[in-house]
Amino acid sequence: MMPTHLDLCSGEHSWEQGGGDWTSLSLEKNPNQPATWNCDIRIAPVAEIKERLGGERPTLVTFSPPCTTFSIASCSTHWTTPPERRAKTEAAMEGLSIVNSGMMLTTILDPLFLVVENPRGLLRKMPVMHAWERMLGLKRVTVTYCSYGDTRMKPTDLWINARLASVWSPLPMCKNYQYDDNGDILNRHCHHDSARRGAKTGTQGLKLVDRSLIPPDLARSIFDAMEAII
Repeated sequence: MMPTHLDLCSGEHSWEQGGGDWTSLSLEKNPNQPATWNCDIRIAPVAEIKERLGGERPTLVTFSPPCTTFSIASCSTHWTTPPERRAKTEAAMEGLSIVNSGMMLTTILDPLFLVVENPRGLLRKMPVMHAWERMLGLKRVTVTYCSYGDTRMKPTDLWINARLASVWSPLPMCKNYQYDDNGDILNRHCHHDSARRGAKTGTQGLKLVDRSLIPPDLARSIFDAMEAII
């Protein structure tokens, strides 16, 4: 049977770059981004998804919940101070709801492999994510996009299940630039673009729709690891 990939909060479908001949299904709320199901993940058509999967477990589920309220830049806007970290805005409560719904859907579908992705920020500190880590035995690893050929450093957290962790390990993280007192670069540790806060380079210099794109080499490295054992 052809391996199957279900991409939750699929956006621009950049995870699918690694899948080659895999059967790919996607769910995305934004109607301007075509998907198999254009709907809110909180009302995902579970029965229909199972039917499209032929009643079988998906080989892979990727889940990239919106990161807007979990970014370091917006933490004081959306959350109380630690250790409570309670939601202060409707957007923050929606973000937590989307995370919970995506993880619950994943649990129902029980994929062979699982990747949950979010830029390094507050999601790693949220009790709800800690609970899912324990429940599903997830391992959190952090990658830098420039290690996979991107022009951005963009440190990003990936939560992977034990089966994937047994066959795939991330490349070493890049170290950031060092600057002197005048703001000039002293040492370059990688080939990513320099992007200090407020710059027009790096992720902050991209159009909003392009900021969440997964580097093709990262996607392919994970798919290649899975294909070696399925």
